[in-house]
Formats: sequence, structure tokens, C-alpha cells
Amino acid sequence: MTITFVTVCFAWVFFRANSFKDALYVISNFTSTKNEHKIIELGLGQVEIIIAILSIVCLICFDYYHKKQRVISALNKQGVIFRYGIYLTIIFIILIFGVYGENSVSEFIYFQF
Repeated sequence: MTITFVTVCFAWVFFRANSFKDALYVISNFTSTKNEHKIIELGLGQVEIIIAILSIVCLICFDYYHKKQRVISALNKQGVIFRYGIYLTIIFIILIFGVYGENSVSEFIYFQF
């Protein structure tokens, strides 16, 4: 699974690059240390980094809990107020962190073809 993931990510460089020369430039800089940057300089602010870390922790906890007991079954055992609180929280998170508007539409990757 890891080999497949790495191979596909590597192939995406050639698929997305504007030219073969650009793809080789990206690949040559995969492990380069000459331009070391802090993660804060890569376009993520401190708030976004904290949200990303908390989201990853939540996903890991969900996965761990899901392996021990089915989440849907556990949720169905709870009261109606608790269940709908969870549902509304999920909807609220989607509304807050969603991407909206014409300017936020990213180009579809296959649009180039």
C-alpha cells in the first residue's frame, strides 16, 4: 500500500507539471535542504496549523473508536438530543470550513485535457 501511494504521488508530479523540465525541477527539489522553510511560511497560519492538527487527532480517535465499536451503532444507542447535537455540530463544521463563492472554485485537474 505504501509503495503504491508513493508511486502514484510521484507520477502526479509529471501529470500536473506544465512541462517535463518543471517536473524534473520539482523532483530534484523533493529532498533539497538549500531552501529550508518553516511550515508557517508555506501558506498556513498558526490557526490553520492548529485546526489541521486537531482534525488529524479527531480522525485518529474516530478510527480507533470505530475499530473497537461501530460508531453508527454507538450513536444510535445515545439519546435523540445527543445524536442531533452531533449531527448539527458536523453540519456547523462543514459550513464554517467549507469553500464558497466563485473565487474559491479551483480548476478541475482534467480541465487541461
